[in-house]
Amino acid sequence: MSILPKTSAKPPQEGTLSPGTLVMYENQGAGLIGAIVTFKKPKYLVLNERGAEVELAADRLHQLPSSLPADLATSQDKTKYLSDLSAKAKTDALSLDLEELWSLIFEEDREYKNSELCALYFGKDEIHDHLMLRLALLCDSIYFKRKKEFFIPRPPLVVDELKRAEESKRKRLEAQESALRHFADRLENPQAPLPATLNFYLTLLKDTAVNSPNLDPSRQKEAKELLDACQEKLKLGLNGQRPEQAYQLLRHLGEFSDLTNPAIIRNNIRPEFPEAVLKQAAEISIPSLEQCPDREIRLDLTALPAFTVDDHNTKDMDDAISIERTPTGYRLGVHISDVAALLPPDSSVDLEARRRTTSFYFADGPINMLPESLSQQTCSLVENQARLCLSCLWDVDYNFNVSNGQISPSVISVKKRYSYEEVDKLLETSDSDLNILYNIASGCEALRVTAGGFKVNKREVMVVLKEDGELGLVEMDENAPGHSLIGEMMVLCNQFIADFAIKHNIPIVFRGQPPSEAPDQSVLEKIPQGPARDYAIRTTLKPSSLSFDPIPHSTLGIAAYTQATSPIRRYLDLCNQRQILWFLRHGQPCYSRSEYEKLISETEEFRAAAGMLVRESRRFWLLKYLERRMTQSRTIQATVLRTDFKTPMVELDEVFLPTLVKLPGGAKPGDVVNLRITRIDAAFDDLRLEVAQ
Repeated sequence: MSILPKTSAKPPQEGTLSPGTLVMYENQGAGLIGAIVTFKKPKYLVLNERGAEVELAADRLHQLPSSLPADLATSQDKTKYLSDLSAKAKTDALSLDLEELWSLIFEEDREYKNSELCALYFGKDEIHDHLMLRLALLCDSIYFKRKKEFFIPRPPLVVDELKRAEESKRKRLEAQESALRHFADRLENPQAPLPATLNFYLTLLKDTAVNSPNLDPSRQKEAKELLDACQEKLKLGLNGQRPEQAYQLLRHLGEFSDLTNPAIIRNNIRPEFPEAVLKQAAEISIPSLEQCPDREIRLDLTALPAFTVDDHNTKDMDDAISIERTPTGYRLGVHISDVAALLPPDSSVDLEARRRTTSFYFADGPINMLPESLSQQTCSLVENQARLCLSCLWDVDYNFNVSNGQISPSVISVKKRYSYEEVDKLLETSDSDLNILYNIASGCEALRVTAGGFKVNKREVMVVLKEDGELGLVEMDENAPGHSLIGEMMVLCNQFIADFAIKHNIPIVFRGQPPSEAPDQSVLEKIPQGPARDYAIRTTLKPSSLSFDPIPHSTLGIAAYTQATSPIRRYLDLCNQRQILWFLRHGQPCYSRSEYEKLISETEEFRAAAGMLVRESRRFWLLKYLERRMTQSRTIQATVLRTDFKTPMVELDEVFLPTLVKLPGGAKPGDVVNLRITRIDAAFDDLRLEVAQ
């Protein structure tokens, strides 16, 4: 074929177009045709296909190869002609095959006028063909690149890439349309299913609603497109910024409720376990003592009067206590569920536990580190059921001095389950073995205090969801007798395991805390006893840290400390337990120090996310409680904690939540102020307060 010679193309000059000449111009992305009415320097007056007369500069006009028929006398006739011409050209442009035209000329690296391409493709340059082709070229995003009045064929590699992108866009739009249809069905019928194919969009909406850090710019753009489409087609009247719109849409769809905790989504915590993990967990069973591979060293302690102490609704019980009388005093036992014996390293369940790092306990229920078949059944120290344990045993004399500790794998059977409230009551009203344990715990605590340990006072509450759907508060009093007793037993056990690991050179994760700075007594004396003074003391504490070398824990008053007493709930406890168990079985630990260090490094991101989730979730539930409480009263008391910030910090009574609020001049730590809640939205962490008048 012959290629036309390259020619220049320029927009018409001022005053060169005669009345009746057909032109095209672009308005907000749409191509409109019109006819010249007259030239009104410096612009042309154009009658367009919509019947409007508009003034346009010459450089906005593209001259078409025709003029209005001479027999069109009225503006209505001219408008109808232009409208019909445009409509037919737009319809026919949809069937035009630009790929065929592109294939004829893509090897020629040059610019083409519209008229040239029309002559090449149709063999002539007449008004309908010219107009149809121009409309198609203006809409084309694959084969030709526009350069003012010219069109340039793109290279084949670029065309292939653009085709793939266009196909991807087409599929995305089809999927979006399908999602909107399912959303509409759900809005009409709350029981209508949302198929798994919508998980991408539901995840996108959830990440948008909670301001997830996983939202990169491309996903933000997709979220905007989806929400805009929902606004247009579902007519829901979504308000606010995109997060608020996404949240409202999810509420409409029933995917979010009033109690949906955004921190779970924001920190990428998956409440549900993968099917493979659930299947493997269900296959794990408790061997009898005879079936245990370490039966020669595993003690049969099933006759011990062991008991558990937990909150009344706890189902994952991983520690038990026993006390026996002996000729010289007592035999104390702390028994920790032997999760390590049942869970092989790097198994599917173990890897999932590593990713979760810990169990979470929220008002609407727990998110467990291990599947329920393990955390609440196979590994849990259930009453009157034989369970594998790692037992720490000590001799205690009649003066409650603890000595001669030993550690061994065991089998126990819990004989009694207590709640903390029951233990508190028994310690007050009866002379039982619990009193002996309390005396032992008190002696252990006295030794720690003598070594420099001390208690840190902090008021905390936990939000609970009642059976009637209301939210309530339970104060967490770590100084109550039951909590104090069990806490001291766990400290004793963890200290003993740390010393055992040091003695036998077993790599474990130690937890320490550098000595705190001595608080300025002159400053403390000016702060009344209570939350403000306790806060001032806590600010002097150094943060705790993890180490593979023994480090002192100043608050506890212990030279070396670890955590190994909650292997059902904390992954590092499980790993520490695994190290001890393997040493007892094989004379060497499961992980070398370098292997263990690598493992801990791999969990660092997960542990950080878990810590963030705990903090954000605690705040969410406290704000949710206040949000509901606000319907009854908008006022709340608070204690001023510090005033050296730009905005003073207070601790809200009832929920013990620190927050910032503007206060009148002269406020000082320890002052009690009355505040009014002016706005609260737990879902978006929005709490606004002002001093009550």
